[in-house]
Amino acid sequence: DVPVIMYVGPEGAQAASAGSVITAAAHASAMAPSTIIGAASPINSDGSDIGETAYRKTVEDLKATMRSLTDRRGEDAVALAEAMIEDARAVTADEALDAGFIDVIADDVGDVLEALDGTIVEVDGESTTLKLANAVLEPVPLNFIEQLLFILANPLLIGILLTIGAQALIFEITNPGGWAAGVIGIILIALALFGAGQLPVNYLGFGLIVVAFALLISEAFTQTSGPLAITGAVILLAGLLVLFNSPGTPEFARISIAGAVGITAVTASFFLFMVAKVVQIRRTQPVTGMEGLVGQIAAARADFKADEQHNRHTGTVLIVGEIWRAESEEPVAAGDDVVVKAMDGFTLKVRKA
Repeated sequence: DVPVIMYVGPEGAQAASAGSVITAAAHASAMAPSTIIGAASPINSDGSDIGETAYRKTVEDLKATMRSLTDRRGEDAVALAEAMIEDARAVTADEALDAGFIDVIADDVGDVLEALDGTIVEVDGESTTLKLANAVLEPVPLNFIEQLLFILANPLLIGILLTIGAQALIFEITNPGGWAAGVIGIILIALALFGAGQLPVNYLGFGLIVVAFALLISEAFTQTSGPLAITGAVILLAGLLVLFNSPGTPEFARISIAGAVGITAVTASFFLFMVAKVVQIRRTQPVTGMEGLVGQIAAARADFKADEQHNRHTGTVLIVGEIWRAESEEPVAAGDDVVVKAMDGFTLKVRKA
């Protein structure tokens, strides 16, 4: 028994897909400037097209529903409503007003009430005059779950949560013993999946993202020095775009190319940083154990004795507080500094520094 007014706002907002049907069902409706309504063709929950038979049945059902809701608004409004279903047509606020699909264009709720004050609408078959001049606004705040859904139903945020969560899990797997990174990664991925469940996503995108991270992880543990990381970055970008930007996906559920590129660049940079550190560690001269002696400076404790039979000079050196047997191809006097070139068992191969 209560008249319902639908307002699409603020500027830049959309009443896409089911939003256009809800707007048509209201007793009176308004849109803010620079808003859009329409694009209500049916698709699967994953963003893919419906089979031909099911598509025609669904389309005809929705067109009939829209005709019944907009018949009171005239032929132009009915034609526009059917085009929203049949052709996924979307129109601006001005175009919707010209077709009679909405009643007014207003900047905010106050303007809506002022513009619709005195308008006669039909409620339960009876004419009712809207008396809105002294209407008291009582905002109905979102509860916690609704606020969480509103925040998470953002393709850019979902992409960020997915990539950060995956990196946290990878860190946990490659550095076992802790738990914080793993727990954080699971929570972030769970939130991303929760948010994705509110949008018409293409789950092929999730598969591509998994492949991308597999390639990025492989890069960190191989010596290919880049190709796997580059391929993984390209596939990650493709996965993000396929996930959110499949044909038929409404504009509000799409991720911008700049956003997808930004997420990919940051993720790829993180893995390239890991690869660079791995390569650096592999190239670092050992500083402990016997291998760590190569390249070190030692001091001859006495003159090396010539071994003419083997064309060498032998003696002992002091290095890192230890006395080692050493061999040189040139004479070495007591106190001379020598550089360790290699090791042969427990004998150091040295040359003069």
